[in-house]
Amino acid sequence: MSQPSPRCCVMMQPRQCRRTRSGCRGHPSISRWFLGRRIGCKGSRLVPTAACGSPAFGQYRKNGAEPWAHIVLEIDGDHIASMNYFLDAQTLFPKFGLPLHSLTLEA
Repeated sequence: MSQPSPRCCVMMQPRQCRRTRSGCRGHPSISRWFLGRRIGCKGSRLVPTAACGSPAFGQYRKNGAEPWAHIVLEIDGDHIASMNYFLDAQTLFPKFGLPLHSLTLEA
């Protein structure tokens, strides 16, 4: 995968990203979203997993201290077509073998 496709969309479940109508599609808009309103995710740790054969990640915010979202990528060729964020970490993480506690970084 090289980068999100120009038509890539960010979806947050159970609610849809409010900016979808105003342009939360494509690499530049998604970058602005994550560097603006979503800056609280800065420093997140991602733990790889899979969901229905698709690449996925457990996201831990606050430098790994807070289980936050299960992110499932939809792939189209060598591009990311969609990034789906499922925010019910307490329910979903155990189903995908992801810990519900803080991550510690090994030295």
